[in-house]
Amino acid sequence: MASATAFGQASTSARTPFAPSVDVAAQRGPQIFNSLFDSLRRWGATVHPNGMSFALATVPEGVLLHHGNGRNATPTTLDWLAYEIEHAEIFAKYRMGHPYRAGRSSSGESTNALIGVEDVAAQAPLGGYESVDNDDDDDDNAASSDETGHGWLHTFRTTRPLQFLYIDGMSGNKGNSGVIDTQDYILRATSTSASQPVGPPNHEPDPRPPGPPGEYARALDLCALCAEWQLHGVIRTESAGTEIIKCNFSDGLEQIQSLRRADPDAHPHPGGADRGGFPSRRHSRADAFRDVGAGRTRLDDSSWVSAFVFPVNLTNPDAQEPTLPRLVSTSADERIAIRTYLMDVVNERRGAAAASVSWRDVADLVVRRYADSMAFLAFNATTRSDFVDRTRFLLDVFVDYSVADAAERDAAAEARCATFYMQGKQLDTESDHLLYAAFKAVTAEICATLFGVRRLVTKDTGHDDDASWRNGKASLVQLVDYLGWSVFK
Repeated sequence: MASATAFGQASTSARTPFAPSVDVAAQRGPQIFNSLFDSLRRWGATVHPNGMSFALATVPEGVLLHHGNGRNATPTTLDWLAYEIEHAEIFAKYRMGHPYRAGRSSSGESTNALIGVEDVAAQAPLGGYESVDNDDDDDDNAASSDETGHGWLHTFRTTRPLQFLYIDGMSGNKGNSGVIDTQDYILRATSTSASQPVGPPNHEPDPRPPGPPGEYARALDLCALCAEWQLHGVIRTESAGTEIIKCNFSDGLEQIQSLRRADPDAHPHPGGADRGGFPSRRHSRADAFRDVGAGRTRLDDSSWVSAFVFPVNLTNPDAQEPTLPRLVSTSADERIAIRTYLMDVVNERRGAAAASVSWRDVADLVVRRYADSMAFLAFNATTRSDFVDRTRFLLDVFVDYSVADAAERDAAAEARCATFYMQGKQLDTESDHLLYAAFKAVTAEICATLFGVRRLVTKDTGHDDDASWRNGKASLVQLVDYLGWSVFK
């Protein structure tokens, strides 16, 4: 059983052309399974920050999105939107001089004490603005002191379904840890991935908009690609939440509200604010597990494309971060081939009917069924009866007790177990076939381990000091490590 953290060169035939492979997908089953299970989930992106995958995503009509800035003005070109009010409110402030900056760990995760607060500069205004005049005065051209020098929170509503490119992992974070590898190496086809400008010199206007070095050039490149692929922008997750880089605010959005925020030094309003004007985000455990939800964004899993299914070396050269995949060891030809394949999938799936299978839903079913019991057996079980009871609960649904031969009965049950949540699924695209191979590899490993443990404990002598259930416990610890599910963290 290979660990879920193994990212070396996947093995294929020497004569196999460079292309997605079901064999590679099976070898990297845990990483692929986690990519789907973690999609549009902030906690999953926190646990697995270095995403390697993409998919088309549709934001339906009528979804509310939010934007914070330092003026009563609506973006007119490209800029960011947040799904959550609290996320946008972090940036609904007037900035003078150097904006506040949080610390960051090597994984790209914010280390600020305010959980989930990313660099204020990370979502600084990216494009142009159009003043908002909500009154009947004839003062459209007059600068109002009430409209400048303060924070403003804008709320928008989508006027029709809008299609975006979803980039998984903590792709909205910045830094050199690999969180932006897929954007810089694949989408932008550059030779470096870093928080420095890598686009043409004219990508950074003078004066450059505030924000991390290179982020404006990155946004411009992503939007140029989205224009070519007929998409409205990209969806990314950062420490504070999930965001959209909307390439044209005048297309598909209507502003329904623009309200001035309390000044940072003003007396606290209901709900409170942290020092410096940040909304209070010392929040509950539930907030860390917040999910965007299918009602606000639908992923087309049949358009899923990942570096994980290509025979490329994803090893992290940083020996201290072996669990984080990187694209730094891939060749330029390999990266261009992945980008070209992604482009072909986007062109094929853009505007297509909804996918027949939601692989994230399948992943949810598997995790809900097994995660709690596996964690209990791996870390908390202390008796043989714990193992007998839990394995019976998990596995009896697959057993046909009309079959007299025990070995034959168990073999058939294990086979049923491995495909139980995937039976009858319609595989419409190559992405579906690759995901099926990856998911089957994961569920087959789960079922083989659990049936093996069941055989161990049912052959026990009945004494809790017998080694069999302890061996079963060791097998479960290995399985949990192999799977690497975010719910185990």
